[in-house]
Amino acid sequence: MPENSTGWIDIDLEEDGKRSGWVFMPQSVNSNGWGCVRLPICVLKNGSGPTVLLMAGNHGDEFEGQVGLPKFYRETDPGNLRGRIIILPSANYPACEAGERVSPVDDVNLNRAFPGKAHGTLTERIAHFINHALFPLCDWHVDIHSGGKSDDFVPVVVAYLGDDEASNKRAVEGVKLLGMPYYLAQKVRSSEVSFASAGAVGQGVISLGGEFGGGGGLSKFGLNAVEEGLPRLLKYIGILEKSVPVAALKTESQSIAFVPSSKYPYAPHHGIFESYVELGDFVSAGDICGVVHGIDDPSAEPTKVAFIEDGLVLSLRHIRSVTAGSGLAALATIVSEK
Repeated sequence: MPENSTGWIDIDLEEDGKRSGWVFMPQSVNSNGWGCVRLPICVLKNGSGPTVLLMAGNHGDEFEGQVGLPKFYRETDPGNLRGRIIILPSANYPACEAGERVSPVDDVNLNRAFPGKAHGTLTERIAHFINHALFPLCDWHVDIHSGGKSDDFVPVVVAYLGDDEASNKRAVEGVKLLGMPYYLAQKVRSSEVSFASAGAVGQGVISLGGEFGGGGGLSKFGLNAVEEGLPRLLKYIGILEKSVPVAALKTESQSIAFVPSSKYPYAPHHGIFESYVELGDFVSAGDICGVVHGIDDPSAEPTKVAFIEDGLVLSLRHIRSVTAGSGLAALATIVSEK
């Protein structure tokens, strides 16, 4: 472990076999002066080969990875591997336990806390531990997200790109194997340096992510993508043996790019959002995204909110109670592949 990290692991990540245990993060509080918060961690290892970190629970209200990764661990025989798979299924465990996006301990969003702080708040120390203790071990990183309770998402996966073109090529080839209808090949932007993916890419790790569901539910499609897509990806990486059956890819992913968030529709005031569009619709500038109904004056007409850019409706707000500035939809454009 890094000398300045406050956390430790109670299992050996280097020994062959299959083990589950805990990352211990000290958390001194009034009722427990020498206490710790424990994050579950698993490892599957067989001989030499690549190392992949599979991660979920970065946000606690995103459930496909929290269910799919433990199931993958339970059902995988390390004898069929050549390399190592580290699984962190509930990365921000306090947030996962509460079923909330951010940690109730310090109100910090783990996916905005990288590269972390060795002696910061609990979530900042978790980010520091992942960034400095786990990423240096890895060749690949897969971070499974969804829209959480606040947003519904079209299933989409992301290849995060760095400066190494060979790694970028492998990231794009790998992300297509997860079986989502859309994928993004996105350079890590300066606005994303606090994301887990940026911490990984900054250390030469190939990083993939994605939105596997949304609305605070457990998407069957997203869960199937975890269960069927991960073995395809791991076979491509070279960790799964060729003799292991891998589900056939059922769909070809289409390349998209995010429209800048400054072009998204936002709620103009407090109220209730009624959407006029559906996920996956293609809209034009001027089309009505929906209306915001005020709740203090029944005689007032609802306020129309229009799109100001063309695009694919990639996400829609699931929580229909809004305040001024609430994001109502996210847009993407189709990218022609060369």
